[in-house]
Amino acid sequence: MQPLFALLHHNPKPFQKGTNIMIKKSKSNAADAAPEAGESTPTLRENAEINTKIDAYIRDNPKYWQYVQNLPRERSERAMVLTKVQQQERQQKLDQGVLRKIEGDPELKQSLQALVKDLPEDQQQNALVKMGSKVLRDIGFFKSRTQQQGGVKV
Repeated sequence: MQPLFALLHHNPKPFQKGTNIMIKKSKSNAADAAPEAGESTPTLRENAEINTKIDAYIRDNPKYWQYVQNLPRERSERAMVLTKVQQQERQQKLDQGVLRKIEGDPELKQSLQALVKDLPEDQQQNALVKMGSKVLRDIGFFKSRTQQQGGVKV
């Protein structure tokens, strides 16, 4: 069985909706220069709204932009990887919290396990966390609304 981290964060698509740069496979015809055998050259698609935000930040923070431009390539690559690692760690921490809540409620755990029992074993944990977080969000939402209204009135 795979470790929990691998199950929770397996993502076959490296770029998801909401990111500013996405890889889009280009359909090349015979006139295009063909890459070497086995290689494909991705084309990058840009998001104008994100670019506007980036340009505004650069305009407002010229010293930081100069610092970024002067970074060695390896350093900037490693900084990007660090950001991804930190995102994964935050997600793992959230997922572990959801699993603790599920473990603390045997009825919820049993009902969620009944829903994921037909999935392949390697997908069960991830599905359990996703459904559990949705249920816990919904429960928390309704609790907070009833508390805001001064309790449940009949």
